[in-house]
Amino acid sequence: MANFSLEKARARSKVFNEALENEIMSDPETRSLYERRRREIELAIALREVREKAHVTQEDLATRLHTTKSAISRLESCSTARHTPSLDTLLKYAHALGYDLTFKLTPLNHLIHAE
Repeated sequence: MANFSLEKARARSKVFNEALENEIMSDPETRSLYERRRREIELAIALREVREKAHVTQEDLATRLHTTKSAISRLESCSTARHTPSLDTLLKYAHALGYDLTFKLTPLNHLIHAE
């Protein structure tokens, strides 16, 4: 039986994963889909974190917004992207928690060089 080295296996796995990622991300359409999904996940996480920081439950927020707990859960969910919330929905969500919503526009060449 050959000697198994967890360290060597991890190193090979890392090299394989990096090569696979480079190959997949070299396709512009795939990269675009990935970036969109990444932003959706970041938004969902930010929404949940703000609500939790405000010590507000999904049920309480739903009441404030005249909607259901399941609608709030969908907004905060990273597992599915059935639709992108409207600007109006995001503003109402933020204001119901005592927050304002701001945006930052970043030049695309900045994003490319940052990676």
